[in-house]
Amino acid sequence: LAQVARATGVSVGFLSALERGQMRSSIATLRRIARFYRTNILSLFEAAGDNPRLVRPNQRKILETTPDVRM
Repeated sequence: LAQVARATGVSVGFLSALERGQMRSSIATLRRIARFYRTNILSLFEAAGDNPRLVRPNQRKILETTPDVRM
């Protein structure tokens, strides 16, 4: 991480927190990181299918508050 930090102008702590999902980054910083790794900025993001927070419509839970109300 130290080498990436030096090359991209951010701290090792920032990169570590970014990897763990505890920090957000600007597009400019992500572009520098992608350039360092000689890759496309999109490769730094998870594919939608790999995102555990994504809930597809057919996987959503239905909440029934009364027999006539469903959410």
